Amino acid sequence: MTNSDHSIHRPDGAKNDSVKVPRKNFMNNSLSITAEKYSAVKKLIQHKFSIHIAIKYASLEIEQKLREKIISIKRVKKAYGSNANSFFVKTTSVDGTQKTYFLKFGRNKNIDDELKGDSYIQGTLRTPKIVLSSKSKFFGHEWILYEHVHGRLMNEVLLDIRDDKALNGFFDLERQKEASLSSLYYRSVSFIDYKGYIESMANRLFYKRLVGNFYKEFYERGSDNISSLFDRVMIVNNKRLPLTINQIIDNIKRKYHDAEYSSNKIRSIVGHGDAHHGNIIVEGDIWFIDNEYADITTPFMELAKPYYNDFLGDLFFHQHELLNEYFKIISYKDTGKEIHIEIVPLESMDKYFTITKIKLDSRKDFVNKETEDFISLNDYLFLCHILTKNPNDYPQEIQKQFLVFAIILSLFDPFNPRSFYSFFKSLKYESCE
Repeated sequence: MTNSDHSIHRPDGAKNDSVKVPRKNFMNNSLSITAEKYSAVKKLIQHKFSIHIAIKYASLEIEQKLREKIISIKRVKKAYGSNANSFFVKTTSVDGTQKTYFLKFGRNKNIDDELKGDSYIQGTLRTPKIVLSSKSKFFGHEWILYEHVHGRLMNEVLLDIRDDKALNGFFDLERQKEASLSSLYYRSVSFIDYKGYIESMANRLFYKRLVGNFYKEFYERGSDNISSLFDRVMIVNNKRLPLTINQIIDNIKRKYHDAEYSSNKIRSIVGHGDAHHGNIIVEGDIWFIDNEYADITTPFMELAKPYYNDFLGDLFFHQHELLNEYFKIISYKDTGKEIHIEIVPLESMDKYFTITKIKLDSRKDFVNKETEDFISLNDYLFLCHILTKNPNDYPQEIQKQFLVFAIILSLFDPFNPRSFYSFFKSLKYESCE
């Protein structure tokens, strides 16, 4: 399934992870540590200490309940969520039989939410079997012990594809995955009002991030924050884009506010909530993991995370070199009121367009231009872009692309993924369209 980041051969002898020096950010090349950065580093160290203590006590409970001896614990490292508190646990029984499990820690009811999410989708989607779950918290952490599913994440498989035959095989895999999800959707069609919509677990990735701590932590700290550019008018390849990032955010908040007083009920389904390639294991069968957002949701909300992550998100979150192979910034100028940027598409993103089109075709009975929701599919994609990973941590060139693509995601036609390239038609370079 994954590679190990480091080994913890016995919980009581665990080593502390290294702490990275804060990266230079886009607005300020200074390496001085601000009070906010110091607080963040301190919190990170405390968290890493607490997780090691939690591992120790969880290990004792696991050994007692399973009557097996833990011989190694290795942190999981995967393309998406590499900092997640997940571990491979290897045990041996009295007769010498060795087994491997998957141990996942969570805080703030995350584990309870995952247990509930598993119950929503079990019987329709294939998920790893739960072996044990914690009976008490250790330093604020709870845990679930799963059976270990051998295989690879879909995003890891995609990165290793080198020929058309393998790529076509991946497209078939995408269709199989979508067929599994569709079987869940068709069995669970209903209607939801605004209150139920806001309280949906899936909306923790959207509304609750926008009005909660995610937005504050990403964009309301420090004078050198990338959000200081959100009021700039973007001139992309000599074409003035009609909205600033701040205006897009305000429009989405206004839609949420207006919907609060609506008596409308919109079509709903039970969904996984986060079924992007980084949460799907393939090895013969297709397995869905990280089910904490599974709940009653809307078709747009269910599609948004896999649409964005499997199209652009993984490139922004983890594959910066690959993103720079697809797009190159030729010039950039900030006048204080406007940002003039010339950006060149270097290689075709055909495989990403095809993957997105498979999603849209598979869900056309639920997701189409007639679908009703409290906000638009573009709005959901925009929120995925700005509220999943802190862009202040991106390298400078990636931050510039982040600004451009934030606005394009709110403007392009999401039902025609190739329309993404329409914003590059004015280039003096050959278009990839």
